[in-house]
Amino acid sequence: MRNCLLGIGGSKGSKIMVTTRSDVVAKVMRTSYCHHLQNLSDEYSWMLFEKIVFVDGGPTRTQALVDIGRRIVRRCGGVPLAIKAIGHLLNFKKGAWEWSEIDRTTQIWNNPTSSGMDRALSAINLSYDYLPSLSLKQCFAACSIFPKDTLLQKDKLVQMWMAQGLINPPKGSHLQMEDIGGNHVNMLLQRSLLQNPEKDLFNNITLCKMHDLVHDFSLQVSKNHCFNMEDESHHEQIATVNDIKAVHLMLISGKQKMIKKENSEGIPSKLRTLILNGSAYLEDILTSFRYLSTLIVQDSEVDILPTAIGEMKLLRYLDIVDTWISR
Repeated sequence: MRNCLLGIGGSKGSKIMVTTRSDVVAKVMRTSYCHHLQNLSDEYSWMLFEKIVFVDGGPTRTQALVDIGRRIVRRCGGVPLAIKAIGHLLNFKKGAWEWSEIDRTTQIWNNPTSSGMDRALSAINLSYDYLPSLSLKQCFAACSIFPKDTLLQKDKLVQMWMAQGLINPPKGSHLQMEDIGGNHVNMLLQRSLLQNPEKDLFNNITLCKMHDLVHDFSLQVSKNHCFNMEDESHHEQIATVNDIKAVHLMLISGKQKMIKKENSEGIPSKLRTLILNGSAYLEDILTSFRYLSTLIVQDSEVDILPTAIGEMKLLRYLDIVDTWISR
């Protein structure tokens, strides 16, 4: 990458700036200067917290909440992601007793040896624990199937949740499932479990992302239910799953050749959701996994949808937009 960037050329005085969490990457890029970002000071930590919590619709700023809030912010150790996660959570809590409950929960963060990453993951875990419904927690966990840095399309995400049966309107509700799914996306954004929303001209959210650390956490909570299979590491990853039979929600393949009939042993036949990045053997997949409720094919080389698709009686959501399939 460095050579490609240098080969572009540029005006005199041009610079290349690389951001990374790894010192190894900085060394490989042969940086002329390396600046290590420090944690936020107490003053800036509190400023960030205030901007998130005490806004329109949030709790009323009182001295009691300020005192509790400052204690919680100090435990975040100046880590912005931790401050944002806990701040968005407290934005939904109006009373001092609710803040005191979270204050007691965060006392375990006082360990001076805790790293910034540990504090951020603790805050993310707290946000997840306080999600208001099991359905919302399951929808969040299902996002773990996408690789890191994936731009998540809101409409596609909601359709997948619906196909998996993760969205259940309460009795008597007149809301459509799409509306409830949209509310779930908004809630995950408000809790910093999703981020960087992009909107269309009508101010509707179309795309969003998941922070790397949040993605790591989502893999933990989805363990044994969502299986992310990338490239040639298929067989090694199969061995790392505690109970492969429990993997019934999702599977993603880096190279479809890895799951031809002859080497699909160990993958549960009752797999429910499958995202294929590369699908040279799509017909084998359709005949091997008859219980799929969701199938997304992302491969520009695929131009024919096998007739075996007609035998998939449980299929609820089919996405072949990123293919050349025309019949």
